[in-house]
Amino acid sequence: MKKFLLLDGRAKDGTPEGEEAAIVMDIVDSEQEARRMGQTTWEGHDGIWFEYDDNGKELTNGSARWDLPPCE
Repeated sequence: MKKFLLLDGRAKDGTPEGEEAAIVMDIVDSEQEARRMGQTTWEGHDGIWFEYDDNGKELTNGSARWDLPPCE
């Protein structure tokens, strides 16, 4: 399974420290839902979606999704 977490703009710096310092703004289960939420609820906010693998116990293999809004 996948999880998509919208992190605040501090995660955009590309460092593990930035990702860890960022606040989780939203969590969704699909790319489609992340895109929809980014275009509606989070439009104009400073944040970036990260896609993670979810094994039911922990999130791993985080990857920044610059292609999903609200990234600019």
